[in-house]
Amino acid sequence: MQTANGTTLNLSRLCENKPQPQPIVKTEVVISHVDYEDNFLIGNVVNKSSKTVHQARVNYEIIGENGSVMARGAMSTEPPTLRPGQTAKFQTLMPGGGNNVKTTSVEWDE
Repeated sequence: MQTANGTTLNLSRLCENKPQPQPIVKTEVVISHVDYEDNFLIGNVVNKSSKTVHQARVNYEIIGENGSVMARGAMSTEPPTLRPGQTAKFQTLMPGGGNNVKTTSVEWDE
């Protein structure tokens, strides 16, 4: 193609075949149970996906009396690698009881 000022533009790259984007695979690792026992926050996570996940960890927040977040933390699961359908346990010490702690999410490496 030639522009009005005489410059030639190569537009062939606009019509090239481009690779199709890969479909997004939704991986679901969910917290299935949480309890507080003898100053421990204890629970389970379940890998509800079709992929193995590695280094699973549960994030939590410690909530102050006024309702604001005082601190955040994370704990590993046991086992840290979960095959599809597998359940893992998490546990961490929470001095003063667990009434002021809430689990927020699960993270992992693929």
